[in-house]
Amino acid sequence: MQWRAPATYEPLHLIERGALDGIYGNVFTQELPEHVGRRMGDAVRKALIGNRIQLRSESGQGVSRGAGVFLLARYSNCLLSADALGERGLPSESVGDAAARALMGEMGSKSTLDVHCADQLLPYMCLAEEPSSFFVKEVTGHMEAQANLLGRFLGSTVEFMPSENGIKVDVRPSRTCS
Repeated sequence: MQWRAPATYEPLHLIERGALDGIYGNVFTQELPEHVGRRMGDAVRKALIGNRIQLRSESGQGVSRGAGVFLLARYSNCLLSADALGERGLPSESVGDAAARALMGEMGSKSTLDVHCADQLLPYMCLAEEPSSFFVKEVTGHMEAQANLLGRFLGSTVEFMPSENGIKVDVRPSRTCS
């Protein structure tokens, strides 16, 4: 079976998150002692105290060593995520804490897309039939570059407007640009 691009893309209108349904996470290690993952998980739970979290732990084997944490806040209208990767010499607790603090930063804002997801979805919004809009807590350099490239290649317009809910991003595909 061969993949085919859809004939049209639907616009995305993510103006409100909705209610928080839950916080989920995955702590992963490869070729490292069991205590590394446990310490990362403990740090996540400590930083997210007061929030119920369903946290899984995975340990694998492979040709390299590594560790990290992926966290997800599920709302009724959107998902916000954050992560952190371990590195040699960095305490496991610092990795877990960094991931938890990054997620809390997203949750503490009124964003409807996290900063990493937003720039990945911009191309699809620029191919939609109608304008899209959403909120982010900040505009990253990658997102600015993505918006610039999409304007040059597709003739789309991406506008960043500060508001009380964060930064509102309006995406107008070239078909709807005036």
